[in-house]
Amino acid sequence: KHVSKHVLEWSPLTFVNAHSMPNRWRLPINGIEKNVRGTTLSNEQLVFVGLFMTDGNLESNGRVALFQSERYPEIVDLIDSTVRACGLTAKRSVNTRPSNFGARSPLHKWTIPRRELDQFGPWLTKDLCPEVAALTRDQLLSLLWGMWAGDGHKTTGTYEYDKHSPGTISICSKRKHVLEQLQIACVLRGLRACVAQTKKGLWLLRVSECDWWSVCSADDGRPVWGVLASQSSERVWCCTVSTGAIITRRNGKVAIVGNCLGR
Repeated sequence: KHVSKHVLEWSPLTFVNAHSMPNRWRLPINGIEKNVRGTTLSNEQLVFVGLFMTDGNLESNGRVALFQSERYPEIVDLIDSTVRACGLTAKRSVNTRPSNFGARSPLHKWTIPRRELDQFGPWLTKDLCPEVAALTRDQLLSLLWGMWAGDGHKTTGTYEYDKHSPGTISICSKRKHVLEQLQIACVLRGLRACVAQTKKGLWLLRVSECDWWSVCSADDGRPVWGVLASQSSERVWCCTVSTGAIITRRNGKVAIVGNCLGR
């Protein structure tokens, strides 16, 4: 509390039982990191990186191959336009041979020669380049756009996602650590991001435009305040920033829960 213009006095800490907390509340779930330097890659190049990370392959001779089924003609067109925008020369082929499971939708393949890939530097990796931490918000959205196009949840024949103002999107991967690094980047760029495991053992990154968790507790099964038992196998974030805010992550969900006395 303020006791004069220049002096602050801290009152004793107080604790409230969970059942005494208010029924309506919001928790902030992201923030904006300042002075982000960005990357020299263009947004089109970052889309290409996202496509490579999901539906691409680095062949033994150093070439990159991208694959996409004709089931999603919009994604086929996106790969075509992205390859052209990056100034790449791609050999394109279509595989219509039946698979071991029967007839297949035509599978398109783009092959880019090694000599044209130097422009991407360390980005052509399945484990995500550490430089993702330096991406601006717009650059991060371009990378997510490419990954969503490759391994995102979408409806057959539709392509309803604006990379500059996303609704809720889901990106699927076997690489949990990759999605966790993307989650960190999202939280620092003002995006809501959650990581969850599916029943089949895959991992999902859900991203949306939202600044807080908003909850209204009631007696009809909606969330209420309470104590959640910990598990020996769980991993959490618990870090502070210059403002003293505490950033936490538990069960794949992020929340900014308060301030630390004394920073």
